Amino acid sequence: MQSVLFCPPEIISAEREIFKFIWSTNEKQNGIDRISRSIMKNDYANGGMKVTDVECLNRSLKLRQVVRAQNSNHVISSLQSIALGNKKMNTSLNKNTVT
Repeated sequence: MQSVLFCPPEIISAEREIFKFIWSTNEKQNGIDRISRSIMKNDYANGGMKVTDVECLNRSLKLRQVVRAQNSNHVISSLQSIALGNKKMNTSLNKNTVT
């Protein structure tokens, strides 16, 4: 997911496959969502099952890769700075500022 651009329909399809697997009783039958997907994505303490939120995972992996590349001494850091409009991210992840 870090290096592939997924279209929204592909993300939706992946999430459907996850929930189809959870709720189906056999291979040929699609199950019905018995519990809201948003609840299923919650933590155990909140009544969920910690099911992966595919869209959130996709975004977080890509952001993590951008931050990692920006903080490196590799040539990709320079290319990424140009692509981001010469805005260099702070090396401290505690600050949410762009310099």
